[in-house]
Amino acid sequence: MRGKRSLLSLRRDMQTARENVWQVFNATNTDDDFDITCTSAPRTGSHYKNRACRPQYADKATRQASQDLARRMSACAPGDSACLEAAMQMATGDAQAHLAIIPYMDKRLDEEFHRLAAEQPELAAAILEYLAKQHEYEEAVRDDAK
Repeated sequence: MRGKRSLLSLRRDMQTARENVWQVFNATNTDDDFDITCTSAPRTGSHYKNRACRPQYADKATRQASQDLARRMSACAPGDSACLEAAMQMATGDAQAHLAIIPYMDKRLDEEFHRLAAEQPELAAAILEYLAKQHEYEEAVRDDAK
């Protein structure tokens, strides 16, 4: 515990502020594929969870690539390693095609985010709140390291 607020509390506040930015952005952007969803997943070998936020288009692309792999592999007879090998090779090509859209969409998402940050006062305020919480957390981490 450091003074009045723990690092955990400050980190939680920063995370809440970040997710508020995404909620405001999701409500105002022009394409549902740009909507950002945050999920928690356990870290390997730990009881702590990682929080990750991803746009819908990235989730769709990876989900489609996974479904294609599962579909191709399910067509193979049990124990047919040649079929499984071929299915994995074909699915790799399919996955690359599905995932190739992500850099293009990342650029469009970045443009949309910057445009809305300039046009939407609520989004701008949410971003400033997040940046303030991030700064507060980083200062506390530096102070604790001394």
